[in-house]
Amino acid sequence: QRDFEGSPDMGGYVGRMGKSIGVADPLLAKILVANSGSVWVAIVALDLTIIDIEFTRQVREKASKNTGIPAENILLAPSQTHSGVAMTALGMYPNEDSKHWTDTINGIAIGIETAVNQMKEATIGFGRGDFRDYTINRRDPDLDADGELLVIRLDIEEKPIGILYNVACHPLLLDYRN
Repeated sequence: QRDFEGSPDMGGYVGRMGKSIGVADPLLAKILVANSGSVWVAIVALDLTIIDIEFTRQVREKASKNTGIPAENILLAPSQTHSGVAMTALGMYPNEDSKHWTDTINGIAIGIETAVNQMKEATIGFGRGDFRDYTINRRDPDLDADGELLVIRLDIEEKPIGILYNVACHPLLLDYRN
């Protein structure tokens, strides 16, 4: 007997059939806004499973209207955490008609606006590394996995204030009951 409606055969996020029954950790949006002269960008790392083009369009439109950052210069990057929600207009998850959908869009747009208002001059550095010792292709371990690690570091007076990194990763640590 299981105490959670789901399917261990499907595994991970897809195996969850029931509604959320609690919160283990908060889901966050981490925002970096930068400009170099006339070019503005916003990078938003989201603790969400999936976002679709409609969700992205609405966030970009609202944030652009409030900040002047061109919509095409706003990057939304979901972490694809299987412990988070999917923001799609398909109706399978919170959709355009839900309060959760609207609140999430508004929260991200306000976060971008707040980041613009709190900007400070900083220097930027870039580096890359080899992460292959820590990655595998889980479907076929004999195939190479993308192991390139990219890092951007932001400093004020030679002290780090932020790090933005990118590495191909799809950790599968928790089952459908999470």
